[in-house]
Amino acid sequence: MSLLSELPLKQSARVVQIQHDPAGHWRKLSALGLVPGVQIVLVQRFPTFVVQVGHSLVAIDRHLASLVQVEPLGC
Repeated sequence: MSLLSELPLKQSARVVQIQHDPAGHWRKLSALGLVPGVQIVLVQRFPTFVVQVGHSLVAIDRHLASLVQVEPLGC
């Protein structure tokens, strides 16, 4: 397992866990569809992380990406 912020570009992965932080950022990630069990693809890393979640593209900053623990698929 690794963090979304460490995932290689164009890599598919499954969200395993969202770290809960004191600021409650996990709520924002959940509202964007980044919840345990969902399959994602990292589309872009700079200037912000862009993740495909289903048919949607979601942009998040590096801090939020570092809260998402993923399991790479197809390795």
